[in-house]
This record gives sequence, C-alpha cells and structure tokens, in this order.
Amino acid sequence: MLKKTVPITFSCRYFGVSRSSYYYWKKDKKLVSFEAKSKVEAAIKRLFKSSKGTYGAPRIYQELLTEGFSTSENTVAKYMREMGLDARLKKKYRVMTTDSRHSDPIAPRLFKVEDDDVLPSKPGKILAGDITYLKLGASHIYLAVVMDLFNREIIGWSISKSLETSIVLDALQMAMKKVGPDAEVIYHSDRGSQYASEAYRKLLKAHHAKPSMSRKGCKSSAHVGQPCSFMS
Repeated sequence: MLKKTVPITFSCRYFGVSRSSYYYWKKDKKLVSFEAKSKVEAAIKRLFKSSKGTYGAPRIYQELLTEGFSTSENTVAKYMREMGLDARLKKKYRVMTTDSRHSDPIAPRLFKVEDDDVLPSKPGKILAGDITYLKLGASHIYLAVVMDLFNREIIGWSISKSLETSIVLDALQMAMKKVGPDAEVIYHSDRGSQYASEAYRKLLKAHHAKPSMSRKGCKSSAHVGQPCSFMS
C-alpha cells in the first residue's frame, strides 16, 4: 500500500481529493463489504435451516451460485464455522420398544413361517402382538396392537406414555373379547419383557391361550413377509 511510503496528505493533494472525502470513501467501502457478508450469511442460515442441518459448505455454495451470489466455497465454509453451523450427520435417537434382556420364561415358537399350513384357516386362531411408537411433535407415545393373522385385522390395541406391561394386557383383553371365551388361540409375540411377564402369562392362561415367541433377535411386528417378522 502507498500509504506506508507516501503520506495520505500528499496523496490527497496530488490527486486533488480532500482528506475528509478519502476517509468517507474508505468507511463506505467497509460498510458495503459488511453488508455483502451479512447477506451471504443470512442466505447460508436460510439454506442450512431448510435442509434441516444436512447441507455442508459445498452444497450451500452451489445453492448460493444459483441464487446469484458471488462468493467461494472456502468463504462459505469460513462463514459456517463462524456461525457454528455444522452439517455433520448426527446419530438419530432410536425409540426402543423391545427389551429382551430379562430372566422371565421364554415361550416356545409355536407359530413357524416355514410350516406349509402356517396361516390359520379361520379367524380367532392365531393372533400376533407387537408394540410400536407414534411421534407427537418432539415426544412420542407407545401403541400396542393385536392382529388376527387370518385377515390381518387389528382386533386389540392400547396406547400409553410408558412401556409398562399394562399396555399389552389392555390390548390383549380387547382382542380376547372379540374372539370369544371359547376360542383356542395361539398368541405370537417377540421376546420383550412385557410378553414374558408373569401378569401377561397369567392373562393368557385365564383365556386358555397358548403363548408363542419369535426367535432370538426377531421382532413380532405385523409386517407380513418381512425378514425376521412376527412369523419368524
């Protein structure tokens, strides 16, 4: 820069510019630069938010170019670091509905998908139970269902904020009212603690129903035909 070797006063006099005009131009130049950066940062924030935090500097840079911004990928990365915008994938929270780490009895696998006559010939013979969850905004609730495998009809269900055994008991009670007191039922489930509990086993016995559990590591979900399903 000339100002390191040539005084500002001399340069202004030589070019016929007042000192006040020079300093005003210099201040305005910095203001323009600040406003340009602010616009880029606002666009970066908007794109990052619309991508739900998944866009990194390369993707945002490409989006900025399509919107007419003049910048570089390195500048975008720098601004993102300054604003604390990290697009690295974060591990999603997984809601667990099955806890098979217990010491309660495990029922034999009476319902086997490899059998030729695996599906029942009439309703109320083989039922399958499972627990899932429903998202409610930032929270969730649990849903226990009972399906009749004859026609895939949901004949029992229960909703709860917790995974206490009562959720499967309520769903089972509703289902048994539907099939009737004299039905000879096989009730298939996973190895979750709710389905292995003493209260659950007693309720099945009271309705003359036989418990059946899937193989270790398998779910009892009502996704017919899926690997390791309730038919496993």
